[in-house]
Amino acid sequence: MKLFQGKKKKALVFVDFEYMQISFKKRYGIQPPIIEWYRSLTAEYDVSALYVFADFSNPAMKNNLPILRQITDNIIETQNTSSRHKKDFTDFFMLDKIYQKAYQKHKASVFVLFTGDGHFGAVSRFLINHCRKEVVIYGIDGNISGQLRTQVTKVVPYPDRERLVELYIPYLAQIMQSLTAQNNAAHLTISRITDAAVKEKHLEPNITDEAVQKMFELGYLSYSEQWVSARKRTRVLTCDFERIYTEKIISKNIKS
Repeated sequence: MKLFQGKKKKALVFVDFEYMQISFKKRYGIQPPIIEWYRSLTAEYDVSALYVFADFSNPAMKNNLPILRQITDNIIETQNTSSRHKKDFTDFFMLDKIYQKAYQKHKASVFVLFTGDGHFGAVSRFLINHCRKEVVIYGIDGNISGQLRTQVTKVVPYPDRERLVELYIPYLAQIMQSLTAQNNAAHLTISRITDAAVKEKHLEPNITDEAVQKMFELGYLSYSEQWVSARKRTRVLTCDFERIYTEKIISKNIKS
């Protein structure tokens, strides 16, 4: 007999994509995992509508538009021709939409905000105290305003450590692919991989180390010994690229 499972709560979702994009790149060195986050979101909530806000004249933001369009048609361009207060302008658009939806008395019982900005504290209090809504913040761990944390129903750091390690694996596989091609498969070592990950790709060192270990556990990496001279052997890494390609971790095309 199946246990009773309650219905998912209906949610309206508002994404500060400038915060999402910049935070992921600066803190972890990777592009925001948009689809993965959306899957985790919809596993938890019945999403009525999802709104994304950013200045898409910025190439870093614009490059993510095709992926964003896979999850929503509600993409709000916040370009400000003024050279001042660009980030505040995006906040203004997002706050305006949140208040609009609040006054429309939408059936959604949860307002989900992907942001870490303390500017959203006042609207969160309004939603909770006057509209009787739950306010859930998704944000980047270590980059969520302490003040905002105290004014919402729940904070969900995304991604958690385990998921972040998994997100690093394709990046490391690309690095190994590139190093192998450049050096005719010779002397692929952990130090060369981690150096490239941290210095060239700006990945977070501790998470990089955990991701390399995870690749060993999953069988993508193994050790072998090779002769480097008539008297010297060295232990090098062997990467199972065929399995990586088969499982679509990365494609066979080398990416810089």
